[in-house]
Amino acid sequence: MRGRIVYLVILVLLTASCRGVAENEAPQENFSMKRDEMIEKQLKSRGIHDPRILAAMRKVERHRFVHSLLQPLAYSDGPLPI
Repeated sequence: MRGRIVYLVILVLLTASCRGVAENEAPQENFSMKRDEMIEKQLKSRGIHDPRILAAMRKVERHRFVHSLLQPLAYSDGPLPI
């Protein structure tokens, strides 16, 4: 029960902080840029250089696997509920 309450509190806080971002950005262009940035800053910097892996990561639209309120965080370096 406590875990659900913590999850709901986090979701409410993220909703409040992400609302302005989600309303002001062009979604597809922004997600594409965030994917490219994730590949450069998170994957390549950790030594992942296999072109097949990088191509797969470019293709997978991570924002489609999370709640719409969490989509702005889909390419951040951390876990999100799916």
